[in-house]
Amino acid sequence: MINKFNKKTATQQNAHLWYLLFLSLGSLTFLTVKSGFKIQWNTGFLCYSLVFGVCYALTVIFNVVAIKCGPLSLTALIVSYSLILSTCFGIIVLREPASPFLLIGVVLLIISLALIHIKANSQEKRYSVKWIICSVLAAVGNSFLICTQKIFQTRYKGVFQTEFMFFSMLAVIVISITFILITRSKPGRSTIKQGGLFATVSGVMNALTNLLVMTVSINMPLSVVSPFVSAGGILITALFAFLFFREKLSMRELVGLVVGTVSVVFLCL
Repeated sequence: MINKFNKKTATQQNAHLWYLLFLSLGSLTFLTVKSGFKIQWNTGFLCYSLVFGVCYALTVIFNVVAIKCGPLSLTALIVSYSLILSTCFGIIVLREPASPFLLIGVVLLIISLALIHIKANSQEKRYSVKWIICSVLAAVGNSFLICTQKIFQTRYKGVFQTEFMFFSMLAVIVISITFILITRSKPGRSTIKQGGLFATVSGVMNALTNLLVMTVSINMPLSVVSPFVSAGGILITALFAFLFFREKLSMRELVGLVVGTVSVVFLCL
């Protein structure tokens, strides 16, 4: 979705700020409907929502900019490797057990991601310092997001999930509007008409994904949730690409999917 937005708004300055706004509005709308238009208020989790919202906004901005100025496949690979940071956080900080099966599963998943995302004879954009910085920061931000969700879930035992995401997206909207006003950015016709559609749909999918991740993380250690979600994302994306877009996978990508599937088996042991 981010890549499609970038293509539709290639000539638009600061288009990433509008992407962030449309993304958060899509998420907020979905969360409001899901709650039945009844959002509970609890000052206890607002600090978690604020931290998540700030990290979310920065992660999206860095991700969009990285994809716009560098190779898409390698950007996706680096961001996917955020699972390493969140897995280490779970093992070192949260004192979660690290079984041999978990370590094998994570290594296989890293190999799987590399096989799928690194393109042979790629004609994508070359590397730049700006791309490297944005890609790394997007990966770090992504790991912060899932770590924040896990800490929140541990404290509130699965309660206030929708409210947590609602106020997080509200914070993102405030941040995006603030940056838009500071930079005096005006949306082009393509940004609103076409790019906005991709961003809004992406926002709905992001909200749904985050709610599912929080639900899963209630009874699963972070060191398992993070790689498990990454592996699941690989398989679901490949399935959608094959069934709905009729994309043909290369032998290297097929091997990557098989390795990814095997990694899920190890993660579940």
